[in-house]
Amino acid sequence: MEIYTTGKVSAKFYGAALMAGNNTPDYFQKLSTKIILGRTLHDIQPSLSKEWKRVPYMYRPVRDEIYIGEYTCYSKARKEKNETMVDGLFHESFHALDLQVFGHLDYEHDYYGAFSTCKDTAFWGRWNEDLSRLKDNPKCLKGIDKIFNRHMNEDGSGALETFAELGANIHGYSTLKPWGIHDIRKFWPRSLEVIEDRIQSLQ
Repeated sequence: MEIYTTGKVSAKFYGAALMAGNNTPDYFQKLSTKIILGRTLHDIQPSLSKEWKRVPYMYRPVRDEIYIGEYTCYSKARKEKNETMVDGLFHESFHALDLQVFGHLDYEHDYYGAFSTCKDTAFWGRWNEDLSRLKDNPKCLKGIDKIFNRHMNEDGSGALETFAELGANIHGYSTLKPWGIHDIRKFWPRSLEVIEDRIQSLQ
């Protein structure tokens, strides 16, 4: 994966991104995904809808590009430093693996054809097993920030996010750190087994 910049980013941010890119696992080389850095996601892609301006990174499947902002843009007056850039790089790279390597991307529809959401894959079945267990035992989520709920959405987005975050967790990263969640693997043990299996198949 190659790293590009658009607009102005600090030398420190750019250097950290280069270092992270040079320290990704070998199987990431199967991706041809471009990583584009900018001051905010809006600076990278001005056509993004408003909700995307408030996040520090995202993957665009139809372009096969990962966008990483140095800042999140909550408003013109409020920008916050992106403190989870490396975590985001790994998380979004697993979205890319989900679509480009393990799945079969339909270029007319973002995320359609992802391995994690195909009903005939082992991951979808195991994710649903883990989800049922979590629903049957809500006490295990006591004290966990509600941001975790996005992993439990049954419209496909929950499986997508779980796949990407578990992948990042395997390498010691978490995009949920700002909410005090450093690792979700204990909540999705069966799903984790499938991802570890898929990674093994690439090595």
